Order: sequence, then structure tokens, then C-alpha cells
Amino acid sequence: FFVVKDGTVIDLNQHLLYGWFEADSWEFATTFLSFLDLTKPNWTYVPLILAGLQFWKMKISFASKEKIPPTTEKKPFLEKLDQKTMMLYMLPFMVAFFAATLPVAVSLYWGTSTLFAVGQQWMVNRRAS
Repeated sequence: FFVVKDGTVIDLNQHLLYGWFEADSWEFATTFLSFLDLTKPNWTYVPLILAGLQFWKMKISFASKEKIPPTTEKKPFLEKLDQKTMMLYMLPFMVAFFAATLPVAVSLYWGTSTLFAVGQQWMVNRRAS
């Protein structure tokens, strides 16, 4: 987070440079795909994409090979919600809220790692079958 937050301000990180690079001018592009400013939060589609990725990741993580027969027993709605169901549906909303309040670069990092986690979980599920 701090790399994204303060990484483009070279004055804060001047002490990390090698001596022969201190005299060079350092400028970083802070846009991605020419329309996303990586240093500012985005309230439009980036949080929605990240929430979708998180839902997909949770869905395949909870995928089970065993089939549980449906019950005809009537239960109140809150009794039907177990911990897995709450995590499956509430965590993407929380992730979307966090993504909307943090810089876009953090959301891109989070989305990329979630995408790799989806691939990894897919491989694990495939080997387990």
C-alpha cells in the first residue's frame, strides 16, 4: 500500500536510491490504460470487477464434489444463512467498498492476485477430482 501511496513521490524515497542515480530526474506515469489514475480512488467499475473476481474466487473455493440433497423443511431466512453463505455474498461487497476507497493501483494489485488465486484454486479442485 505504501509503495502505491508514496512510491511516485521520489523525495520521500530519495534515500533508497543508489548514489549514482540521485542526480537523475525521476518521473513516473500514474495512469493505466490512459484513463485510470492509479493514485486516486475509482467509484465506477473497478470495484465492481474486483467484487466479481472475489465472488468467483469464493464460489470455486467452496465448491464441493459431494451433493447434498435439498431439504423440504421450512426454515426462517436467517437460519438458512451459514458462515460460508455469508462470506460468499458479503465479502465481495466489503471488497468493493475497500476498493472504492483505496487508490486504483491497490485494486489492480488485489484483482491480479485474486485472479491468480482463482487459477490456483481451479488447479487444486481439478486435482482433487
